[in-house]
Amino acid sequence: MLKKDIVSNVVVYRPIKCPQCGSKKVKCHTSKPPIRYHKCKACGYNFRSIEIKVNKKMLLEENKKISTWYRNIIIKKREKMSKRMSGPNSISWKGGRIKDSRGYIWIHQKNHPHANKWGYVYEHRLVMEKHLGRYLELKEIVHHKGTRYHIGSIENRGDNRIKNLQLFKNNAEHHKHHKKLRATT
Repeated sequence: MLKKDIVSNVVVYRPIKCPQCGSKKVKCHTSKPPIRYHKCKACGYNFRSIEIKVNKKMLLEENKKISTWYRNIIIKKREKMSKRMSGPNSISWKGGRIKDSRGYIWIHQKNHPHANKWGYVYEHRLVMEKHLGRYLELKEIVHHKGTRYHIGSIENRGDNRIKNLQLFKNNAEHHKHHKKLRATT
């Protein structure tokens, strides 16, 4: 059974619950507006509800409160789902190794200090860190030399052997190196 509110020419229905057991299986057995008498089909409890006339402003404010409350519940559920379904639990998990559109390989290492917001780090940086035995600073640049493939190719960016990698202290040194390479060719 639904409880209705009359708002000008608008009729809004709301579900009625039994105050005793909380069941929504309620039958209206006597109706003399504004009072309606109900009987719960689950527990047999008799109770009444009052039809209240509400203006549009009150109804809109109440609906805003309900929609905000409902939206917050949905957001919380989505956050829980995304945490449960991320990383190895995800259906699209491919072993924690992905290749981006520029040819660089990313490795999933959520606890790495320089991981992005999804928990991935460039593989060439991890290889250099393992070789040096320390974490790289953010300003340090790992350059692909191009020993097997030509410089700038997508294949070269995926070649993360230590002999194909070179470390620069900062981006300025890296640009100087590229300037020298262009001058010699």
